[in-house]
Amino acid sequence: MEGGPSWTPAWRVAAAKRLAATQLYDGSPAVQRHCEKADEQHCKYHTVTHAGFSFLYRQNANDTGALVCLSPKAGSSMWLQALHRGARPGWHDRPMPRRHAMPLPWPSTVEMYHAARASAATPRYAIVRHPHARLLSGWLGKVKNHPQIGTWPVGFAASQPNRSFEALVSYVWRYPYTIVNPHFAQQSALCAGTPPGAAPWRVLRIEEVETWYEELVCSLGIAHAVRTGWTKFDPASRIPCMVELACGCSLECARRCQQRGPARHGTFNNADNLMNKYYTPRLVRLVATLVQPDLDAFRYAAWTMGAPLATTLRPLS
Repeated sequence: MEGGPSWTPAWRVAAAKRLAATQLYDGSPAVQRHCEKADEQHCKYHTVTHAGFSFLYRQNANDTGALVCLSPKAGSSMWLQALHRGARPGWHDRPMPRRHAMPLPWPSTVEMYHAARASAATPRYAIVRHPHARLLSGWLGKVKNHPQIGTWPVGFAASQPNRSFEALVSYVWRYPYTIVNPHFAQQSALCAGTPPGAAPWRVLRIEEVETWYEELVCSLGIAHAVRTGWTKFDPASRIPCMVELACGCSLECARRCQQRGPARHGTFNNADNLMNKYYTPRLVRLVATLVQPDLDAFRYAAWTMGAPLATTLRPLS
């Protein structure tokens, strides 16, 4: 058998399984049980902007809103910033906060959230990422560059003192139930894999952002918030807008870009360009077995060494 360490203490196994059973993931038994009763306390993640949970985004007090699902490590911090900048004009000159679970100036209640789910007319957008790139981004961002032990799989810190990417993959391949944090959980176990009520998600894969970016920005009413000021988000990229299309940064909802070409945007960890550095053929195979539900749910082919991520995209319908 390929993969991780030869054993894990029984107490750690039991603790991980207990945690996994009670996690408040969108679609988890704990959330479903409480949210079906419109319990304000347990449904709070649906009334604020939080990656991994679907929430209702309203442009203003009269807007019925759109349901949004941002997968962690799939551009969620960038999109959360755009949504808050869109709703709060004064945020244009502020430092870029990366906080989740923040209320919007036009808050939604649990009742509004359920009403939006019940209406087939409510727009529904779920942003996802290829799971091979997403797992590497999680390791780079939460383990290597900015260690946040609270997000790691249960027992990983104690069992893998070197904490390499290979160690992470091997560990979770052998003990997948130790993942109890959304940054490493599969997207199909979070909001993107949870039916959003009366109509399905419009799945938006970040590897083809140039095909849907204008539609999403204009539908959510945040075009004014994404055109300028984004060098603060990722100074190294020097891109003034959130996403630079073939037409540049001058996004106009009344006149869409007619040029076609790859988009550019900022990134915290540059994982897409580091795949061949950290992956080996063995790790590619191990991760493919781990993330098969994501590959199937969002119509990705398994990534192979040296291949551009764009070659993994299969038709969504």
